[in-house]
Amino acid sequence: MTTTHKRRLTTTQQGLGYRWQRRRLRILARDRRRCHWCGGIANTVDHLVPRCDGGSNHDENLVAACTSCNSRRGAQLAAERQAARRGQPPPAAGPRRVWPGAITLDD
Repeated sequence: MTTTHKRRLTTTQQGLGYRWQRRRLRILARDRRRCHWCGGIANTVDHLVPRCDGGSNHDENLVAACTSCNSRRGAQLAAERQAARRGQPPPAAGPRRVWPGAITLDD
């Protein structure tokens, strides 16, 4: 009996190579390392429109986010997609809040 193991993709193969790291640092600097969602200290970059929903990696679709908000938002969006696939209404969630000092892309 043989088992096959999926090889993990390298960070470059995942699209997280040198160019992504430069873009990530640029977005964190642009947003002054403040989380777009809660105003805390940001250490990740979040897609406003997720890539799986047609979002891009362009700067205007990226905001600085703390790990907690980025993870929470990703889980919430995944639950909404699962409900939509099943033909169910999206799970009840509170309003998505953005702190008053957040950089808006509408300017």
